[in-house]
Amino acid sequence: MLKLTVEEDFMNARLKYDAVQKAIKKAEILRLSPIECQPLFAEKYKLQDDFKTKKEKVIAAQINNIVNLNDGWYGILYKNGKKTEMLVSPLNSEHLDSIKIDFTTDRLKERDEYTQFVNDNFNQTILNKYMNKVQRKADEYLKQFFDCQDTIRKNDKTYFLTYHCIKRWNERVNNSNDKFDVNQRKEIVSNIESSFKKSNCVYYMEETETEYYLNQEDMVLFVITNDDVIATLWVNNFGFSDKEINKVITLMQLQKIKSVRDNYNIIKKEYNNDIQMLHEDEQIFTNQLFDVNEQIKFLVKQRNELQNKKDEIQEKILKRRTELNKEYLKLQHEENIIFKPQKLVSVDEEQTNN
Repeated sequence: MLKLTVEEDFMNARLKYDAVQKAIKKAEILRLSPIECQPLFAEKYKLQDDFKTKKEKVIAAQINNIVNLNDGWYGILYKNGKKTEMLVSPLNSEHLDSIKIDFTTDRLKERDEYTQFVNDNFNQTILNKYMNKVQRKADEYLKQFFDCQDTIRKNDKTYFLTYHCIKRWNERVNNSNDKFDVNQRKEIVSNIESSFKKSNCVYYMEETETEYYLNQEDMVLFVITNDDVIATLWVNNFGFSDKEINKVITLMQLQKIKSVRDNYNIIKKEYNNDIQMLHEDEQIFTNQLFDVNEQIKFLVKQRNELQNKKDEIQEKILKRRTELNKEYLKLQHEENIIFKPQKLVSVDEEQTNN
């Protein structure tokens, strides 16, 4: 097995840390309580320390301010008070040389000095690819920490059943908060399997890649993650004593959600096409803006050089005048020794005095 570089090791640690945070958010969407999420929080703090340690190793290993972290990700070292920090971003690499500095010849800059550069060179495609990896890893964490031991077969497909889901059946369907033994667990799993097999997919939430299955007989709603884990379940209850009313409202709300989702998808497709075209226009102006900024840098440099030359000339003029004035004062001193200073008067003044 090949040994990972310091940069690869850092990116792996970053991926795991981002994924566990994504898993926590997804667990909250799936209605897992903070207490049930404690194993994920513990993993987060462990990964956070590992991520920080490996980031410091990357920073310590650098001889300039640009770090190639592989797969289109770059780190830009910057000055944060007395510390050196790293701004990590997916970038187009064409213009990196324009901000690269060598620590032995130039100073480390503030983060704000890199903001415009990062905005101009940000690579959304690379970020999307990375976020897909984060999503996959987040699902692995959910599967790992919520104890997917039991499985259910439906339509020639295997689904994993979390312990959390088993608890929710006991609480929300059996209306019991009592602890259950092995035999009771088997009975609950059997009941879940029976209900799930009668359920159908009624909704797909694209943002979390989650499917929702509904059994219209018992109105149990199952939440399925994209890697076939039955994460949780509940019974929709709007507070009416008549279960049929709760059922009708649930089905009506599902239809409403689907209608809004369909409308959203139509608009999304249209707007995404617009956004893509606007991004292309934006890139044209970004490139033009970069060229203009480069010209401005050149002109500023040229202006500074001309200003420096002008300042040098003015300094020489002042020096020459100062030296000339010193010599003139010497001349005046010598003249005054032998020549009496004369006061020039007008003819009228002379007649008046006489």
